[in-house]
Amino acid sequence: MNRDDIHSNAHRLTQKFQDEGFNAEALHTYTDATGNDIFWRLRLRNKATGEKEIRPMSFRNGQFVLKEPELDGKKPIYKLHLISEADLIYWVEGEAKADALCELGIVATTSGSATSHTSANLEPLRGKVVRIWPDNDSSGQTHASAVASILKEMNCSVATVDVSQLDLSKGGDFIDWQKIYPEATVEQVLSLPLVADESIPDEVNEMEDQVEPYPLDALPDSIRKAVEEVADFTKAPVAMIASSALAAVSVALQSQSDVARDRNLTGPSSLFFLVIADSGERKSTVDRYFTKAIRQYELEQIELSKPVIKEYESDVSIWTQKRNGLLTKIKNHKPSHPPITELEKQLKALDKAKPIKPKVPQLLFQDVTPEALSFELYKVWASGAVISAEAGIVFGSHGMGQDSVMRNLATLNILWDGGELKVSRRTQESYSLIGARLTVSLQVQEPTIRNFIAKSGGLARGTGFLARFLIAQPESTQGDRPYTESPLDWPYLDAFNARILAILNSPQPQDEGGYLAPELEFFSQEAKQQWVLAHNVIESKLKGELFQIRDVASKAADNIARLACLFHKFSGESGPISAEHLEAACRIGIWHLDQSRRFLSKLERSPQEVNADRLFDWILNECAKSETSSIAQRHAQQSGPIRERKVLNETINFLVKRNYIEVMKEGKSTLIKPKPQQSGQDE
Repeated sequence: MNRDDIHSNAHRLTQKFQDEGFNAEALHTYTDATGNDIFWRLRLRNKATGEKEIRPMSFRNGQFVLKEPELDGKKPIYKLHLISEADLIYWVEGEAKADALCELGIVATTSGSATSHTSANLEPLRGKVVRIWPDNDSSGQTHASAVASILKEMNCSVATVDVSQLDLSKGGDFIDWQKIYPEATVEQVLSLPLVADESIPDEVNEMEDQVEPYPLDALPDSIRKAVEEVADFTKAPVAMIASSALAAVSVALQSQSDVARDRNLTGPSSLFFLVIADSGERKSTVDRYFTKAIRQYELEQIELSKPVIKEYESDVSIWTQKRNGLLTKIKNHKPSHPPITELEKQLKALDKAKPIKPKVPQLLFQDVTPEALSFELYKVWASGAVISAEAGIVFGSHGMGQDSVMRNLATLNILWDGGELKVSRRTQESYSLIGARLTVSLQVQEPTIRNFIAKSGGLARGTGFLARFLIAQPESTQGDRPYTESPLDWPYLDAFNARILAILNSPQPQDEGGYLAPELEFFSQEAKQQWVLAHNVIESKLKGELFQIRDVASKAADNIARLACLFHKFSGESGPISAEHLEAACRIGIWHLDQSRRFLSKLERSPQEVNADRLFDWILNECAKSETSSIAQRHAQQSGPIRERKVLNETINFLVKRNYIEVMKEGKSTLIKPKPQQSGQDE
């Protein structure tokens, strides 16, 4: 419709109100999902009295009238044409506020007034992330609560702006707030305080600045008790131990089970772990404990396959002799002999009957390039794991050189996704790797991963490679590990490894083509609702506090689903994945997401700044533990986070220059004392 016609008819139809002193304030257009006009809402105000008139205008029987449109069902919500593609939508009271938010760059909608939501069709918001901005009065709160209840029943992730913290007068709204902060940006609006939603796990709602301990109690008992048993003896960081345990669970189950977020959104249950820690944190020792059953399985399979391999070698010898004989006959063929075509047919038939080498499971790899790994998964066994306490071997290998880094990162991404990998090679066999499953568990020192990210030219982040990892950078336990006698028995670790072995000895599901075909595990209805909530809340934070790690955050819900599937299957439960396992997986996944946020944000700072933060935090903790105002520099070198003398001295000088600490002599000792204004102490 012509805009001029719409406005002229609006003016004509409201002439009565204009004669009474009302002036037109706005004409709001309600559209369908494709942007076609459905009806209009006219707003007029009498400046003298403050009265306002709101009237609907529609096009009926070839003419404009001041009436509601004739619709089959409920009325559409405002800005409908923007909603389908929006990741985040704000709900407000009134079209003017929605227009103001949209003008700023945030999709917003409304049903009109604080009571019109009951007659509006909210279905287009189903499953969306919605933030409600109520007017700052009791009717606004009532409206927000009612709309939130409806949206939650529609699997929406709902949060409400906490207008009580915005210094608004009674009845104040977004437009009033914008008048106070006229230069406000989209990011500032998205970061405004929200009313906590108790239906969403706290770990998703808030990511505190304080580093939270690893949520050990979220692990299923059979995993948690084994982790605690190993932690009591090794004194290694708990997050590292738990990651090793979960990697072993992933290796065992990845060929058995896939996870379905819904019927059309399915994927592997396998996990990638990256622990950032210095050498000497005992990851190799921990890995040996939790991969014991996997290594035992590999050895048992080698022994079991020996007779089969021997028979295969005999068959190959026989086949080779037959083939050589046919080739000799073809080469020496004479016209008086039988037709050569018969010999060629025999050769083709023999080639088709070439003995196939039996596949003997090899699951564990350490020093391997992605290219070699994919070929092993194709030729030897379609389920494997790269588990290494010296991941510099992987990140620093020639396979991650500048010429091959993009190809090899893409290979690992495809294996995480469970997709098809096609490899074309000139001098060797080309192949398609279908349905393979891969677990990765690596420990890397921070300088190594920094160097890798720098050398990859941004590809490590840009390709989504690091986004697929569950990252942990636990505090070092070195210096706090007194000698402990090895226990006589390991009941919980033994039970853990027995379960791993039982899973590995289960038949691998395969399709008719011989490819892995893991069984699909579905969520229970309650678990699905929790997963959708977690997914939507994380999604809503991609433009806010998770913006800098949106690549990692976009994979978080997938990793949560994978963790829940592993918990479910390892616990030996039947039926769909329970809400209990989903909630536990959410706690673990969000903890790792916070660790990713902390680590990746550090990459934007220099190594010296990062070292300064680590050392200063450690000094403060040591002073608090010993209830003293200073520590000896010798103690810092022996037990602190930086052991290399040159780097430690450079870091101390850095902190002194920035007035964070002072260094003084006391007898023969050199003491480090944090400054009161930096440590939060009173002088």
